Amino acid sequence: MNNKNTLINVIDIKYYDFEYFFNSNNQKENKEKNVRKQFVYEYLLQKKLKQHFDNNFIPNIESSFWIPDYHPDDSNLVKKDQVFLDDYIELNKINFLLVAENYSTF
Repeated sequence: MNNKNTLINVIDIKYYDFEYFFNSNNQKENKEKNVRKQFVYEYLLQKKLKQHFDNNFIPNIESSFWIPDYHPDDSNLVKKDQVFLDDYIELNKINFLLVAENYSTF
């Protein structure tokens, strides 16, 4: 991890259905619990990275929420359907069947 192109992805697995994140009734709770927590993760990681890297070579950080999903006929592990928070935090459906079938290889 010594160049500017290094990427760290902060993944937070959420146990909500996909629609939860786009339902306006959940907006306040989502912001207070999920999004704020993700920003804290990023902030703490940035702070730690600054202690170990030259400012010119601090790795980029991206965030994503993974939502367990089930698609028995789909061979793709990750599916991104909609843009969430202007893509600042990527929201992905993760095909749980593939995870379960390949769990021992991870």
